[in-house]
Amino acid sequence: MIDTLEVETRLRATFEAVAATTPIRSDLLPPGLAVVQPTANQSRSRGVLVAATSIGVIVIIAAAALVVLGHNAGQSVKVSTAPRREQPLAGEPKLVANASYEVPSGGMSPTLQIGDIVSATTKFGAIERGDVVRVRFPRSPGTLPVPPGGDFGFKRVVGLPGDIVEGRNGHLLVNGHELTEPYVRGATTDFPRAVVPRDSYFLLGDNRPNSADSRQWGSVRRSEIIAIALRITAPAARAGAIAGSPR
Repeated sequence: MIDTLEVETRLRATFEAVAATTPIRSDLLPPGLAVVQPTANQSRSRGVLVAATSIGVIVIIAAAALVVLGHNAGQSVKVSTAPRREQPLAGEPKLVANASYEVPSGGMSPTLQIGDIVSATTKFGAIERGDVVRVRFPRSPGTLPVPPGGDFGFKRVVGLPGDIVEGRNGHLLVNGHELTEPYVRGATTDFPRAVVPRDSYFLLGDNRPNSADSRQWGSVRRSEIIAIALRITAPAARAGAIAGSPR
């Protein structure tokens, strides 16, 4: 380890030596330093001292740089694969409800139950992991049945663009890490590893055994997400925040 106090002391000594051989205005010196005007003989001898001291300081600084570089070179670069949140847009205002929807089906139970009224916003920027969103279900005619609640409903965002999602042994893994989901009912059925495409999201229902979601459809494009749910507003006995939502 390089002793920074020793380096500072040597640098100060060098500065004083230079001041002793070169005319310097005293009003420009740092506090605590004084100009000593040398004799001719002193100038020659101190000139040698200045050169020697300067070389010593350079060697010390170079050694410090090598130590730092060597330390960094010996360490491997660690890339975090932990589940992350999409960063909100700079200056994005707090979301304000401008819409209200009735929950049409039980795919998000127990978080959202059939008949719950949910306030939501259709004006949003970043979508975050854990958001409960109203989505237009992606269907190709003749390939997937119409969900019980119709073509629109609520699902939870579990995978962001670029994430790797997988269902394994009853658990949901994102980027190799199991998500903690205390609001989920039942085990997550196994599904193969998938990479969430750009500008898309992987959506699951909280009622895992009884939810049609990205396990069947694949990732959903952002353009199919209609609104972000904010709160349950009715019935009064269930009014309040949505479990697991970052909003």
